[in-house]
Amino acid sequence: MSKKDKEEAKGAAPDDASSAPAPERPQGDWPARPEGSTPVQLAQRRTWRRGMFFGALLLLVLLVLLPLLAYGLALGYVKLGFLKSRIDAELAKNFGAGAGLAALDSEGLEALHLESIRLPDAAGQGQDAVTVESADLRWDLWTLATEQRLRSVSLLKPNLILRRDTQGAWNLKLSGGGGSSYVIEQLEARDGTLDLSWAPGRRVKLEALQATLLQPDAPLPVSATLQGRWPSGQAFNGTFTFGPGFAFSTTLNGALELKRDLGEAFPAPEGLEGALTFDLSAHREAGAGEAPTPVTGRVEARGLKLPLGPDLALKLERRALELRGALAWPKDALVPEPRDLEIRLERVGRFGGTPSYEAGGRPALGLRDGTLNVDLAALRALFDPPLLGPEYSAQGTLKLEEVRARVPLDGAWTAAAFEGRLAAEGVRVSVPEFGALPALGLRAKLDYSEGRLQVSGAEVSVENLLSLAGSVSGRVAPPAEPLLELLKGLRLERVELDLGRFAASTLGQELIERRLPRAWLAGGAPPLEALGKLAGQDLKVTSRAEGERTTLRLEGLAAQGLEVVRWPAELNVPQVRFDGDLAAEARFVGGACRAVAVEGGSVRTARPRCRGNWASRPTWTGKGGFARGGSRW
Repeated sequence: MSKKDKEEAKGAAPDDASSAPAPERPQGDWPARPEGSTPVQLAQRRTWRRGMFFGALLLLVLLVLLPLLAYGLALGYVKLGFLKSRIDAELAKNFGAGAGLAALDSEGLEALHLESIRLPDAAGQGQDAVTVESADLRWDLWTLATEQRLRSVSLLKPNLILRRDTQGAWNLKLSGGGGSSYVIEQLEARDGTLDLSWAPGRRVKLEALQATLLQPDAPLPVSATLQGRWPSGQAFNGTFTFGPGFAFSTTLNGALELKRDLGEAFPAPEGLEGALTFDLSAHREAGAGEAPTPVTGRVEARGLKLPLGPDLALKLERRALELRGALAWPKDALVPEPRDLEIRLERVGRFGGTPSYEAGGRPALGLRDGTLNVDLAALRALFDPPLLGPEYSAQGTLKLEEVRARVPLDGAWTAAAFEGRLAAEGVRVSVPEFGALPALGLRAKLDYSEGRLQVSGAEVSVENLLSLAGSVSGRVAPPAEPLLELLKGLRLERVELDLGRFAASTLGQELIERRLPRAWLAGGAPPLEALGKLAGQDLKVTSRAEGERTTLRLEGLAAQGLEVVRWPAELNVPQVRFDGDLAAEARFVGGACRAVAVEGGSVRTARPRCRGNWASRPTWTGKGGFARGGSRW
């Protein structure tokens, strides 16, 4: 093409651009500009693509490189000892100087292993209050950061020595801020020991402890288990659940030896022996609020011997206790308080009340609102020697109500206190030489404190033979002679003895036959027949002491129609009538009765007619009875 043609074609290009085909771009250039796109739009698109590339690169750095950097820094914080120093500082801040751990290691960022944790004794006793051989903590980062929740904490060989002084302060306490807000889903302790003392000289020790605590999310309940051994080697097991709400349940079973395992916790008299097996359970519904928790259980005694004095002990060879009641947790209390407890002793009787443990200078068991209902024969057999002595026997039911008591646990029985109402119905006692006595009924109010007994409002009935009312008080603890002291404090408000019925009773005939010579008794007829009564109101009892000799005198007993209808055959005495007031006097030497004198007003006989005053002075034989003494007319 000539130069002229080129110029013409160039000049015509703008007019023919719409019809001329687009020239082809050589390979390797940028893609063709989209139809309708301006250069500015193309530049914006190129900038956006470059931003996407750099954004993806930055995201890659944030998601990979920075976590790796943080992971490396965290590991360095642990491995270089900075975390251990921080934990040591926090422990020292909260538990005092000396608290800390020996070593710390990590398994990535989701587990820690701690060696030899120590918390010192705040009382400065020179030993650690808490030691842990090792501890393992596990978590996941998300729940730890968002919920402050640890997956598990495992403690190996935790050893706790906890002491409480007389001011109520413990040897382990926080001196810094409040407790941790972290939640542990699963806590486990293995091969632990607990040495607990809540009062001076009051201590219990548990060994080989295995414990778990599970705290799942609500509304699932919190659960715990506990296993261990007493110092004697006897094992115990417990399970506990809490929630939802106020729901609670527990079981506790095992065995223990009283002297070896509880000898320091609840000091008992020298000579305590025996073992207990126990199976206890408690359950409270979710809607029960903070009401006491009902509890039931069974305790079986094996070879139990509890000395009650120099010559008396309570013995349970093999006997079971069934119990039912409730437990309440007073504010700041270390142990729960039983409420409305009922105990049934196998084949003996029932006991009820609200017991409590009293700490302090002289630890004691207390009781309020108590009741007691026992079979006398079974109760008597629980003691060694049997109550009343081996030659006696007793049958019937004994009831105690409105009982309040306090019994020291250190064997100082004279420091005990007791009050209550006594009722006995249909009681029969068999006494040497006299045999079975008539049925006895008794009601009285008892009050015992510091070795002194007060019996008030007493009413005694012996079938239809004898009835009396009165009160008695005296010292019954050594060195006093209990019977003599009580007789000194005797006050009789009312006495009525039907001598006619008494002489005709089996007991009366037995007494008369034993006291009269055989020669006076003839045939099978009753040796003595009598009519009338002895009665009195507000009788007067006085005592007089002369050295070791004590004389007691009873005045104010009156004869009412007292008449002997028939005497023993050998006496051949006609009818005798006694009138006027009678008096009785007993002489004691060293607590033993040595003589008795009975004197009265007038005596009249029908044939021959005679009248006079009389007195009789039988003497104590020392062999269980009285011998005839001199008589005065």
